[in-house]
Amino acid sequence: AAEDGTALVMTVLAFALPVLAFLLVVVVLGLLIWLVLRARRWMRSRRRPQPG
Repeated sequence: AAEDGTALVMTVLAFALPVLAFLLVVVVLGLLIWLVLRARRWMRSRRRPQPG
């Protein structure tokens, strides 16, 4: 029973770890793209010519 449980855990980890890593990469890339777009918009609004 213990060996079956260990095999089940190893199987779940073998499937779950790549999925979790993929989700982590997607989240990080999404945050980076969001920050870049927000920074570009912020820079564009800041580049407005000041009066005088």
